[in-house]
Amino acid sequence: MDSGLVTALSGALAQSRRIETIANNIANAETPAFKERDLVFEEALESAHQVDTRSDIEPGPLSKSELLARPHRENRPVLFGADFTNMKTGGMRSTGNTFDLAIDGNGFFEVQSPQGIRLTRAGNLSLDAQGQLVTRDGFLVLGPAPAGMLVSTDPVQQNSNPQSRAIRVGGGNFQVDLEGNISRVANGVSENVGKLSVVQVENPKALKHVGQNMFEAGPDAFLQAADGSDGRAPASGTEKPIVEPKLNPLGPTNVRPRVLQGMLESSNVNPVQQMTRMIEAQRLYDQNVRLMQTQGDMTSKLSEIGKF
Repeated sequence: MDSGLVTALSGALAQSRRIETIANNIANAETPAFKERDLVFEEALESAHQVDTRSDIEPGPLSKSELLARPHRENRPVLFGADFTNMKTGGMRSTGNTFDLAIDGNGFFEVQSPQGIRLTRAGNLSLDAQGQLVTRDGFLVLGPAPAGMLVSTDPVQQNSNPQSRAIRVGGGNFQVDLEGNISRVANGVSENVGKLSVVQVENPKALKHVGQNMFEAGPDAFLQAADGSDGRAPASGTEKPIVEPKLNPLGPTNVRPRVLQGMLESSNVNPVQQMTRMIEAQRLYDQNVRLMQTQGDMTSKLSEIGKF
């Protein structure tokens, strides 16, 4: 395939993917605690990356997106890598709803999804038929892990019975304090019914967005319980030194997060900015399509000339 056509085609595919990502951001501009996402782009000479030993770029094939470059061809694809998630905290807004909870500071709620324990900052909760706290999608909100167990990435927890960590509040008249302790008031008597598991993340780059406003924690996330009682999760059999980013968008982990009842964290999406990016991506997509058409016309005319 002609290198010019590869460049235009890969550019159109990349911008199409970007348009989908931006559209998803705009659609979730009002979703509690939603985090803006974008794509990481890079332009590269595929063959140079593979065979040029003089380059300061590490040797080896690049990760390809869609049907882009071919080995040992002087193509110039537009590559896009994994999605980038902006973990900056959104603003706080008061709702007055007992079931709305927000985390002020570096922290995530642990929830039990069908794929295992996941993390979320979306605190728009409700009750299931058994009177247990669940997320908007019906996933159980979990209490702290048993003593001596690591949080979230521990395979024992992932395979354990989630009902053992479910939080049952029964009726809707309950209170949550700043540390996540839940008490139910019945007949004027306050009874402690559980505690929310709030964990902190020292390496946000190790979080993988898995949909439904949840994140999967990689082994390098260095999770720790907000109260420090459950320790940190090692990346393997041995402990790794903690290397916390200097500018953690979630906030420092040496400050205990607070759980705020009757409030929700807003999305960090800026709709005006996203609309501007959408227009830009659409224009780039159209330009790449026109380039493909031009390239096709040139190839056709050259074929006709070759007949004479």
